[in-house]
Amino acid sequence: MSPKYTPNDAVVTYPDAEAWTAELLKTDPKSLHAELMELEPAVLGVALHSADYVMTLLVRQGVSAALAEQAADEVLRTGAVCCTLMRRGYRKLMADMVEPKDAGLAKNSSDGKDDSQPSRKEAGHE
Repeated sequence: MSPKYTPNDAVVTYPDAEAWTAELLKTDPKSLHAELMELEPAVLGVALHSADYVMTLLVRQGVSAALAEQAADEVLRTGAVCCTLMRRGYRKLMADMVEPKDAGLAKNSSDGKDDSQPSRKEAGHE
């Protein structure tokens, strides 16, 4: 069953979530975790704690250590993917809210100056 797409205030849309998640699941988990440890250490710390908690519960219930570790890795990966989805969604939201610079504020590519205002010489001040 596919979700019904309705207008809402969500930061991440279903189509974006599906596409980004497919991409992230192909990413090496260790590189994803390393990136998030730099960008969002508190969030990844919570995911690590949750993963450790799940692993401890499973081992106490008699699940093999290897299987418990695999489950904990999936919990951590899910947390990392969710965090990354929110970061991407927020970045996209902010990009949509900021007007493009070329709306009247052209930059001269040769000197990097703002060409929307006349120079002092052009304005007759020199």
